[in-house]
Amino acid sequence: MTDRHNQVLRIGQMKGTHIAILTIALCLPFTLVEIPPLVDVPGHIAVGAIEAAPVESPLQSYFAFDWQFTLNMGGELLMKALTYIMTSIAAGWWVSVIATASLILGVLTLARTLNPRGAYGVGWALMFVFSFPWVWGFINFILAAGLALLSASAVFALDHRPKWRAFLLVLAQPLVLICHAIGGLLLPVIVAAVAIGETLEIGGRWRKGWQSIWSKCWPLISSAITVAAWKLSSLGVDSGGLQWDWRSKRYMFLSVLRDQSIALDLTCVLAAYSVIVGGTVFGARWTWRQALPCLAIAGLFLLLPSKLSGSEAVDVRLLPIAIMMSLALQDWGRVDTLLSKLVWFSGFALLLIRLAVMANGFVGYADDYRRELSALAYVKYGSRVFTIHEQICNRSSWRLSRLDTLPMLASASRSAWMNNGWTVPGIHMLRLKYAVQRGTDLVWDPVCKHTEGLEGAIRRVPVNNIDYLWLVGTGVPEATPPHLRLVWRSSSSALFKVSQ
Repeated sequence: MTDRHNQVLRIGQMKGTHIAILTIALCLPFTLVEIPPLVDVPGHIAVGAIEAAPVESPLQSYFAFDWQFTLNMGGELLMKALTYIMTSIAAGWWVSVIATASLILGVLTLARTLNPRGAYGVGWALMFVFSFPWVWGFINFILAAGLALLSASAVFALDHRPKWRAFLLVLAQPLVLICHAIGGLLLPVIVAAVAIGETLEIGGRWRKGWQSIWSKCWPLISSAITVAAWKLSSLGVDSGGLQWDWRSKRYMFLSVLRDQSIALDLTCVLAAYSVIVGGTVFGARWTWRQALPCLAIAGLFLLLPSKLSGSEAVDVRLLPIAIMMSLALQDWGRVDTLLSKLVWFSGFALLLIRLAVMANGFVGYADDYRRELSALAYVKYGSRVFTIHEQICNRSSWRLSRLDTLPMLASASRSAWMNNGWTVPGIHMLRLKYAVQRGTDLVWDPVCKHTEGLEGAIRRVPVNNIDYLWLVGTGVPEATPPHLRLVWRSSSSALFKVSQ
């Protein structure tokens, strides 16, 4: 092997310092904001504030927070620990950073463990950390997925110490599943797929092969025990049924990196697919132990329903993980040195561009959040606030406003009741004590094909049971109902006080 090729191989290798620097660098956009502009993060902050509210807080008369065993509580547990030493908003910031960092670390350590000399596509893989589940702030899933990949990396590093490997697996599986069921499922799937892949690579007698698979996979029974314990503890809770949405699966192939710029996002997605497909043409390969985990997760994406046990978008969360792992585990070590260098540098160049665009977007979202939240200065402490926000559809805008759960911060900053809390039984631990006729908490952008407009939504607001109506991004009705008095307005948002 030539010196030049040895030098290129070192590019594909990652040391611990490289992994630490990359992780810190990719989390830098968070330093530009106080509230991470990920769709569901304000909701997580609000739930954390309600859980931590003192006995004398008005929130205690509006909500109850009942801790229960559920496979969707990683963010809540971390928020609970952090709110002992900081505010709920600061805790929400740290939870977002920790979850993001765990996924970055998970991808890098898995590539280092399973593809130590050929991970030239790791820059391309890291782009998919900041994909659909991250943008929507699915913090429990992101945290669980990151911990699952980290745990899998540690398990593979302990191949030569089977007792410690089994001990780690037995402990790690309940932890990642409690964080999030689908994110936690990645750990047993990856471990089992790699064990089968190793047997396929060795070849020979399958009887001995199955014994090897069993010796590595028997600790996975702790996943089954954890899921069974959850199901037993949630008997009698309506699961919400199953629903497959094949259209959303197809759409996600192109919108998986949807963020700020449709041109940049689609270019990155199509280029990443070209790296995967084109790499096979030029000699980049996966061994069985590298390929089977990617194929297994891709299969789960295709087979799982979109709605499961009341949780939405279950399946599409797995697509970026499958793409990410395919890119990180594709071995370019024996490909032409110039082409390998090109793949490595182009991946990190595009990642840097996306990081800059994302940081600029964070600054813009921070301005939006400050402008919208200035309405709360006009809200009396402990009031009842009914919010209506605008929902965009795919044809109205590529860039998401990320204001969907922002009104929930009325609870965190003003100890106010709000109508859009997360209270799905079996998934969320928040429960409403003060319930009113729900009405509707969203209206659609006029470009979207939905019939009800703002005026119709306002007519259904239960004005006799609230103190304020907060319109977020919806615009203001042409004729204000007589029982509503405008007290604040900014751009397309407005706050009305209800006159009883």
